[in-house]
Amino acid sequence: RGISGEGTGCYNTLAMSDDGCKTWKEIAYFIPDPKLAAQSIIDPRLTVTPEGPLLVLIPVSGQKGRSRSVWSVLLKNPLSKGEPFAFGPPKYVDFGFVGSPALIGGQVYFTANQNSSGPPPWHESVGMKLYRVLGIADDQIRTERVAYLPYAAADGSLNSCFEVSLADTGKDRILACFRTTNTQYMTRSHDGGTTWD
Repeated sequence: RGISGEGTGCYNTLAMSDDGCKTWKEIAYFIPDPKLAAQSIIDPRLTVTPEGPLLVLIPVSGQKGRSRSVWSVLLKNPLSKGEPFAFGPPKYVDFGFVGSPALIGGQVYFTANQNSSGPPPWHESVGMKLYRVLGIADDQIRTERVAYLPYAAADGSLNSCFEVSLADTGKDRILACFRTTNTQYMTRSHDGGTTWD
């Protein structure tokens, strides 16, 4: 009561349906660290990994000037039929806000998006950073940063680093769509995400 939807203390619920979405069963809660003030957990992203576990990408938003960060958690047995659900330990990925993941060329890709403020140059923690999941080890994902997506405006006049959606459009071809304070933008890669139009 009294807490805004994306305000301090916001948490997420992971739920599952076995009957075509008629009923739901809550199986996990993702909560901010109660020892750290001014945090919330908003807009998680879900995707199945090629290995089978469900990847939950969790953005932790810091209020009052604190940086956003992306964390990952694996649900190791998403098709459990009676045994308890099992999760791997949370893992920090990078500063930013997670975009929608996509399966591209058999691997999971996602972005960690931290908006810039003011003119360049910007710290390396900001921008739209493209990640690829290399595999799973010790119940955690292994990732590599592939590249930075381009800014909509090179002078920093557009806040261009939120909610990137990715799509596989062919061999080594990726389409990315993202919003700014002005409109929607799209950019394409023809080399698996290394460089972008």
